[in-house]
Formats: sequence, structure tokens, C-alpha cells
Amino acid sequence: NTRRVKQLRLSVVFCSWNKMTFVRVCLSVTLAACLTGPASGNEVMFTHYSEKDGVASNFVNCVWQSPEGYIWLGTDNGLQRFDGNKFVRFLRDRGKETLPSMPVLQIIGDKKGHMWLNMGLSVGIFDLTDYSYKKARVAVNIPDAYQYEQRIFCDSKGRLFLVIRGRGILVYNPGT
Repeated sequence: NTRRVKQLRLSVVFCSWNKMTFVRVCLSVTLAACLTGPASGNEVMFTHYSEKDGVASNFVNCVWQSPEGYIWLGTDNGLQRFDGNKFVRFLRDRGKETLPSMPVLQIIGDKKGHMWLNMGLSVGIFDLTDYSYKKARVAVNIPDAYQYEQRIFCDSKGRLFLVIRGRGILVYNPGT
């Protein structure tokens, strides 16, 4: 009897990862393989995307999937969207509020469907309908706050937090 091998094909973006990201990806692939059936019969395959395929930079800092299904990449050369076939790069447009020319370090979604970007010196909302960017006002009484690692988080109630490592935490207030 011949055995049929069930194949699991995953497409991912190849990038330069730190050790923690590499461990997370390995665990995710292992989990995906376990959920599809016996490990002895599964083959996991990756597709390699790079600058020659349209990725703005091989230094991909973050990945986020929008409710519409697009994959958004935060790279050292800015923001990109991937639809499964091609990459679209979002560049500065002088005609409206647009993204600063900075690396995108983090992308998260909030309860209202907004896409938040952390670019180190700038945190704000990228509008998925008109592709405009609105910088959030960050009033900080922390000297040299932008020299420290920053992360944005959204809790289960929809509140947005900016954590400045070793310096404190800020809560976003849309009314100010």
C-alpha cells in the first residue's frame, strides 16, 4: 500500500527576525502541523518573498492582518499591503496627511477597526479607506522618551496604551 502525504502549504514573508520572533514562528508552524493531522504525514512548505518580489525591505518588523484579509507589513522602508499576489507600498503624499518617512515598528488593530502604527517617533492611526495618517498627540513629561523602546497595546475594553520601556505607561485619550 502506498501512503498519501497530506501537504500543508503556508506562505509567509521571509525577513530578518530576532530570536524571539523566530521562536514564535517555529511554535506557530509546529502548532499548525499538529492541527492538520499526524505529524509523520505532513510536509510544511514556505514561500520566500524578498525585495525582488516587491517587499520594500527584507527587514520586516511586524505583520498584521486587517479584517478585510489583507496582510500589512511594517518594514524599515515603511508600510506595505499584501493581497496574496502583489505588494503595495504606501509612500508619503504631499497632498494630504500621510505617513511619515519612517520605519514601521508595530501594527495593531483596535476594537473600532482602526489600524494603529508605531514608528518610534510617531504613533497614529492609518485610515484603511482613504490611506491617510493621523498622528496621535503624545504629551510626555519623560525626558528623551523617544530613545526608549515603545509598544502600543489595546485592551479588551478598547483602550489604547503606549508603554515606554523603563519609563512608564500612557493611556490614549481621543478627546485631547
